[in-house]
Amino acid sequence: MSKSKVWIDQNAGTAQGGRVEPNKENKEIAQTERLAPWKAYAAWIAASEAAGALSGWLSRSGMEFYKAAVLKPPLSPPSVVFPIAWTVLYGLMGIGAARVYLGADSRERSRGLRLFWLQLGFNFCWSPVFFNLRWYGFALIWLAVLWGLILRMALEFGKTDRKAAWMQAPYLLWTAFALYLNFGVLLLNGR
Repeated sequence: MSKSKVWIDQNAGTAQGGRVEPNKENKEIAQTERLAPWKAYAAWIAASEAAGALSGWLSRSGMEFYKAAVLKPPLSPPSVVFPIAWTVLYGLMGIGAARVYLGADSRERSRGLRLFWLQLGFNFCWSPVFFNLRWYGFALIWLAVLWGLILRMALEFGKTDRKAAWMQAPYLLWTAFALYLNFGVLLLNGR
C-alpha cells in the first residue's frame, strides 16, 4: 500500500474487509467538493444543449440541402419537429447526467458519466456526417453505434439513479426512429 493510499484510507473512514467505509466527516467533504445541485443541473444541461446547438449550427447548410433535395422515407416528420425534439432530448440527457453526477461516488457513476461524454461526442458528429458529407451508409452505422452507447449509458445510469436511466428512454426511442429515417434516406438516395 502506498503512502498516499494509506493517507487516503486513514482519512476516508474505517476499513472494513479491505473496503473503506466513509465516515460522516468524509461524506460532507465529498459533497462540498461537487457543484451545488442547481449548478450541476445547469452545467450538465448547458453542456448537452451546447453540443446539440453547435452540431446543428455546423450542419446548417447540409440541412438546407436535405430539406430541399433529399428523398425522404414515409413517416418523415416536418423539419420544425427536429429542433424541438432535440432540445427536449438534450435537456433530459443533461438532467440525467446531473442526477448521476450528484450521486454517490462509485465505478458505475464514473462509467455512466464517461459513457455520457462518449455518446454525446458520437451524437455531435452524426449531423455533420449525415447532413454535410451525405455519407448516409456510414451515418447509419454511426447511428447504430450511438444507439448502443445510449443503451449502455442508460444501463450504467440505472445503477446510480433509476430516474436518470428512464430519462434516456425517449432518447433511445428517437434514435431508433432516426435509424429508420437514416436507412430510408440511404435506400432512396444511395451513398
